[in-house]
Amino acid sequence: MSNVRPDPDEFIREKDTLKTWSKLIAVRSYKNETDLKGAVDALVEKLEENSSVLGKRVINKDDEEYLVDFMIQTNDVFEFNIFRYVKRNGILFSYQFAYAARTDRGTLTQIINQDFGDVEDFTSKKNEWIDMMTKFEWVDPKIAAK
Repeated sequence: MSNVRPDPDEFIREKDTLKTWSKLIAVRSYKNETDLKGAVDALVEKLEENSSVLGKRVINKDDEEYLVDFMIQTNDVFEFNIFRYVKRNGILFSYQFAYAARTDRGTLTQIINQDFGDVEDFTSKKNEWIDMMTKFEWVDPKIAAK
């Protein structure tokens, strides 16, 4: 896969900013790429090179779509991410859902307890997000000339 950068549309809740978001959804189109497996492999390679990644998993659905979920922790943020890669109308897209816990709100355990109740409830919610991403049928994005 070449180093072509995707064209992202990122969405956060109205009360959040790009520096303080806690939930994010993104849609990325790869206008010059069509290799679905290559895009997934490129993300996995980047994750494997990053020592901040706490764990990752790849789910393959009939070689027509892939789901990659992973956790990453930096000094001030813990993130859980889900990327879903699909081809629609011959164009490669990735859809992302991310949850961020920022350490300015406390320790990771304190934040998880505030947002979800406890670690088991967070794990349950994480599994719900993964399930949502594997089942949800996205509207086919329309690519317009700029």
